Amino acid sequence: MSRKLDSTRPFAEIFGGDDAGVFEQFGIMFDPAGVELPGYDHIEIPADDAPVQVIVDNPELRGEINRLTSNIANLKELLALKDEQFEIESGRADDLAVEVERLKARLEEALNPAPLLPVAPVLKDCKDGKDVSSRKEKQLSASDLLGEAN
Repeated sequence: MSRKLDSTRPFAEIFGGDDAGVFEQFGIMFDPAGVELPGYDHIEIPADDAPVQVIVDNPELRGEINRLTSNIANLKELLALKDEQFEIESGRADDLAVEVERLKARLEEALNPAPLLPVAPVLKDCKDGKDVSSRKEKQLSASDLLGEAN
């Protein structure tokens, strides 16, 4: 299977001669459509994270390339640390969102208590035997019946 030109990585466009309009990447030639030409199967394409080797005769330019390469490495480290911190803070935000929902549910329950259920009238007061059949009814909520205290 022919390889395709990876336009996200460095490549060159070749002008002139019989191969006008072809591309080169990592020593492999590609046609104008970006499909590998025959005869380059033996060349291995380096991994994405492999450093690109630049040969420069100018010491000032070489120094600038080294400085920028170092800056890029430092930025990648900072990015990795920020990604890690982001994951930690995202977890905390998720925990807080769950707690907010729990507190909202408790607040809703407090603002809208369970409906009160009527209980049969009490006919006699157990302590002194008085008749209390004046149809007074004690109102209990569902949570009272279940033995939960609010």
